[in-house]
Amino acid sequence: MAPSIVQVRRWEKRRLEGLVRKTSDAGLRTRALIILQAAAGKRTGEIAEAVHYDPRRSSR
Repeated sequence: MAPSIVQVRRWEKRRLEGLVRKTSDAGLRTRALIILQAAAGKRTGEIAEAVHYDPRRSSR
């Protein structure tokens, strides 16, 4: 299976980074972090670790 590649422009990356710093919405912050990590070329396991994802605690 080929890796998913996310391309984010510099201004979009800066906007997402600002959103992560300023938002009080934890879900929105997590989604922005996932996008930033994927754009940096991180693997899914590394992204899960970065956003503190624990499948045992998942509601789905």
